Amino acid sequence: MGLSPLSRNEAITDIAPILDQPVIAFRSNIRAVTLDSREAFQAFLYQETFMNVLPQQQRYEADQIEWDRVAASKEFNDLMATKKVFIIPAFVFFLVYYFALPVLVGYAPQFMSTKVVGNVNLAYLFALSQFFMAWTIAWLYVKAADDFDKLAKDIIEKAENQRKGA
Repeated sequence: MGLSPLSRNEAITDIAPILDQPVIAFRSNIRAVTLDSREAFQAFLYQETFMNVLPQQQRYEADQIEWDRVAASKEFNDLMATKKVFIIPAFVFFLVYYFALPVLVGYAPQFMSTKVVGNVNLAYLFALSQFFMAWTIAWLYVKAADDFDKLAKDIIEKAENQRKGA
């Protein structure tokens, strides 16, 4: 299927049957948006599958007085302290780990150029390890965020119960 320009006011979402072909969409206020058709297809499937099926979550809406009361509560302060216990050390560790590579390459070039396997030296392995370290920290944060979410949910439920009881 070839690509054809549309009239100026038409908006299209074209899922090309050949997924390696780019999709071009024209809109009245946009000259052209080019997407990889595989990405367009995946976005289309996600929108059709999940956006209409998943229930909308209700958000807790609070005025300034309620928010001040929640922010001053022991539970909220415990949540913030719990987050800090994870986030600050993880951030500091990753920052040190990230800048260790250029520092070691600059100040210990002989050590970092040590061959490990073939032409692969320690500097290359250290650089690759940063990807795995970022993924590991992200995975650890996702696990910790489950606990943060449970604490936040308890805080919201308590605030809603106080609102209903007041």
